[in-house]
Amino acid sequence: TNKNYKREVSQKKTKLNSEESFQGADGQKMPHPPRPSVISQLLYISLLSIPGNICRILLGLSLGGACERGNWPFGGAVLDGFPCVTSSSTALFLDLPANIAGSFLMGLLQGGKSLGLPVFPNLAVLPRRSALQSSVALHVGLKTGFCGSLTTFSGWNAQMVFLATGAAGGGPRVVEAIFGYLIGLVAALGAYAAGRHAATASFRRANGPGLANEMRAVASDPAVGAASNPGLCDFERRFLAGILSEEEAKCAA
Repeated sequence: TNKNYKREVSQKKTKLNSEESFQGADGQKMPHPPRPSVISQLLYISLLSIPGNICRILLGLSLGGACERGNWPFGGAVLDGFPCVTSSSTALFLDLPANIAGSFLMGLLQGGKSLGLPVFPNLAVLPRRSALQSSVALHVGLKTGFCGSLTTFSGWNAQMVFLATGAAGGGPRVVEAIFGYLIGLVAALGAYAAGRHAATASFRRANGPGLANEMRAVASDPAVGAASNPGLCDFERRFLAGILSEEEAKCAA
């Protein structure tokens, strides 16, 4: 009956979608990566949060150390030679470079599904057959541990509140604090978008012209993307969507 047919089609789609991240370019099934345990994820998050915090401090020091001579415990002599670009008492807050870097990395570490790619690798910036694609606990550690500790919302918000209330010195500066909020928001969103574009470009270069052409076809016509099934191998997916290249069409003939 029609209901049974629809049920079978739905079951097949569910099965394909559950295997889509592990479909090889040649149609062969790749090994299904084991589901990471909570302990392994927490371990990666804990370990990678340490270098994230260190990088945030170093970025703040490298671009705003000269402005913060009195706030660093190791003395002002160490800060000689550093530029004075960001500061905890201006709209260009001290953690702005770290927030930009962390937002860019978060965009760069997006998967194929998030980026709207024809196939769904866990990290689009890497080749599909990279061994790191199956290291899900490492991905969680990088995104949550490293990027989460590299960026800071609380530090940004605290510096703007101090600026608006006058606690940063020089009296209340509400307008400058509003500009600080706007700068921080636009910079973070722009860096995140740039990271996503960089991941897409890397995926296009790493996986050959076939996928690059398919990505352009999907971007230009949403109907092509709706008809494309990421669970199929490359040739079958393009053949069913009607977007074979000339060379692929000749081989099929």
